[in-house]
Amino acid sequence: MGRASVTLTATRGTGPLMSGSRVSIRLGSYASNAAPNLPAEELIASSGALPASPQGVLSGLHARSFSATSSYEGRLHGWAKIAYSASTQTLSVTVTAYGLTPGAHAAHIHLGSCQQQGAVKYMLMDFQANASGTIINQTRTVKPVTPAPPATGWYLNLHLGNSSDILAKGMPTLNFRPELCSDVTSVATSHS
Repeated sequence: MGRASVTLTATRGTGPLMSGSRVSIRLGSYASNAAPNLPAEELIASSGALPASPQGVLSGLHARSFSATSSYEGRLHGWAKIAYSASTQTLSVTVTAYGLTPGAHAAHIHLGSCQQQGAVKYMLMDFQANASGTIINQTRTVKPVTPAPPATGWYLNLHLGNSSDILAKGMPTLNFRPELCSDVTSVATSHS
């Protein structure tokens, strides 16, 4: 999730776009110090096919996920269920997600929102995507959590990498990239 406002201007050739042309956003670079296991300029989002003459046409971007061997993992999507038990001061986060690279993915509950990102509030144990890049109903529990979660002001994100490779020397690596982000808009609360 993010925002960008960019105007692309052709420097040569002003004819119609080739059929199938798209806007692409890529992570990384061709630099010799690019992170291992990530292809240079990894595609992370792309638009649908653009019209031959896109004069002012808005085109949505869709997140894309690729494995370390550059095979397409699918369109990233999923959901989370968050529950809080006041009696045990326990927060449970259950995630289902698709289109991830297989393996472990770090996850955190943060202060703020996906649009206005803030500090980590709770670290969760890594979620495990299967060989198909899918996480199905995996639950992570945090305790003690007090007071109860607020009605707004938290968000959940799931990272490209695992807890041990998203930071290096205290700085984010390319594996830090959030794959999925969701504002916490409701929490099922029980008192028993």
